[in-house]
Amino acid sequence: MAPNNTKKVNDRLALAESAAASGNYAAAVNYANAAKAFSKSAASNTNIASIVSAYTAAGAVPAQTPAGPTGPTGPTGVTAAASGSYTPPPAAFSASAILENLLFSATGISGLGGWALGLSNLGASGKEIIQSLRYGTDGSEAGQRAYASYLSAYPKMNEFISQGIFAGETPELQYQAYRNTVKEAAARYNINNTLVANDKIADYISGRSSAAEIVNRMSIAASAVATTPPETLSVLRDYYGVQNGDLISFYLDPSATEAQLQQRYTAAQIGSEAIRQDYGNISANTAEGLAAQGVTMPVAAAGFATASRQKGFMSGAGEVATGDELVQGVFGDGEAKNKMERIAGSRAGAFTGGGQYLSDKSGAIGLGTTTR
Repeated sequence: MAPNNTKKVNDRLALAESAAASGNYAAAVNYANAAKAFSKSAASNTNIASIVSAYTAAGAVPAQTPAGPTGPTGPTGVTAAASGSYTPPPAAFSASAILENLLFSATGISGLGGWALGLSNLGASGKEIIQSLRYGTDGSEAGQRAYASYLSAYPKMNEFISQGIFAGETPELQYQAYRNTVKEAAARYNINNTLVANDKIADYISGRSSAAEIVNRMSIAASAVATTPPETLSVLRDYYGVQNGDLISFYLDPSATEAQLQQRYTAAQIGSEAIRQDYGNISANTAEGLAAQGVTMPVAAAGFATASRQKGFMSGAGEVATGDELVQGVFGDGEAKNKMERIAGSRAGAFTGGGQYLSDKSGAIGLGTTTR
């Protein structure tokens, strides 16, 4: 559309808006149609057609005005309270307002109407306006402000589109659906809003976690918060840096799968059981190895009770075991178990007492020799 035509279009749209503001919708329709006659842009014609329809619809419902001469208190001889309420004419429908509403409905971002109208007047179609907003292709100051607003509302959208996470003509609606599902679950489980802020949600999407998976993690985390004892929380802090018992953040970690998180939680339970049975601290790797073997809490309790009695095998004369070998020997590793049996056998000869069980200074139990 040539510059002189653009001015004519905008001038007549301004007259249409002014007429509508005064309630003269018939004049507003005429001015809007005149603007359309000067327009050479299909996109602009579509927008103006929407304006004409809006003014026509508004003019079909006349404003309710009091009848008769009006005095200071309303119609002559009638107080304002008795005459009924006065309904002002509807607000004017401008091209920028219509574009503002359309973009807000599509993206949830406000304040884009004036920028979009500028592109429309230059001949941009609705699809081209959305593309410019999505990819930041309008290099003007207004265009870059619009793009910054878009990135704030939809962090990493370009990345998600290129990876095929969101596809088709409406990736924003798909992003909104993901975000709404996660936020609704967070409200249900009383999860802090900082964990469902836009940047956090982008991290969950980047981790390829579906909205359903994040909701499931929230459910597990809420249950864990209610049931996890302090000693397990302490081990979670030592192993994985979980601060102040923040199990919600632990379970929402996008860098770990749900199965990995569950294994880590089980490892922390095993580690706390080792402490409870007076064996002492075990490493995260050892605990995770036992969890991977399928060691349950009753098995862990019995195993570490035995390991606690055999801690003397880790010191003293002759062959000794490391802590990991002792643990693996107790929980069934073949080579480590054989080593524990050798140590027990070698230490049996160092004691006398007719075959009875004896304790060394470390409290470990060894077999005494028999009387010849």
